[in-house]
Amino acid sequence: MIKKISGIIGCFVIFQSVSLAQNEPVDSTLFSGKSPYEYILLDTTPQPEKLVYKPVIGMGRGFFTFLGDVRDNYYAHPTIGRGAWNFTLLRTINRYFDLRFNVIYGKMSGNVQQRTQFYNFQTDVLIGGAMLQYNFRHLIKKPGYIIPNFSVGIESFEFNSKADMYDAKGRKYYTWKDGTIRDKPEHLGNELNTIILHRDYVYETDLRELNLDGLGKYPQVAIAFPIDFALEYRFSHRMKAKVGCTYHLTFNNNIDNVSEQSSGNRK
Repeated sequence: MIKKISGIIGCFVIFQSVSLAQNEPVDSTLFSGKSPYEYILLDTTPQPEKLVYKPVIGMGRGFFTFLGDVRDNYYAHPTIGRGAWNFTLLRTINRYFDLRFNVIYGKMSGNVQQRTQFYNFQTDVLIGGAMLQYNFRHLIKKPGYIIPNFSVGIESFEFNSKADMYDAKGRKYYTWKDGTIRDKPEHLGNELNTIILHRDYVYETDLRELNLDGLGKYPQVAIAFPIDFALEYRFSHRMKAKVGCTYHLTFNNNIDNVSEQSSGNRK
């Protein structure tokens, strides 16, 4: 089974530097017979005869949304999620393709509450990888200020999922059929012997150490394949902004600690 994680959706501002052709000396004979001060009025600003490709560096802010088994109720709204930072280094290969290196860091979470079951997790996410970016210039003969691009690649995806299972006083959460969370399991006759709890949203329990499914020290690093589509706006040769969406297809089914190897209602 493949777990899918959606992100980053956000705006990325990228600064680019280019090289200019060296300025040639001006032939003073062009002004023979004219005023000797006319040379001062000449515009000698160097013009770029041939742009030299240089690395592009960028930084952006976006969102992570988890699309696995334990997902938040806002997963259908791509502009809502846990925040993440994206750092980019891009190198132009030719007119149509760029090679892009990304480092992404942020948080991701999921919360599902059923009548008798409650699952949640939160994890820090660290992603590093490379992508090949295509800008559709084969099809767009006269590109304007806005240029679409499509990217695919491979990356390393690292996580360390934890769960909020206890309140600040160390009392474990138990979900009842009436939707409340209490300090004891639901049994007939103990309605008056329990205390209604409220989550503190402190994710204190390491899900791998909890070992609910007997998987032991499973890897918390996975190989992922990102698929990205974005729109790029060019302010100048040295600066541009980008907004887009990336799907990270990961080959690890333990991010939310629910998989086909789980037991009972968690299977």
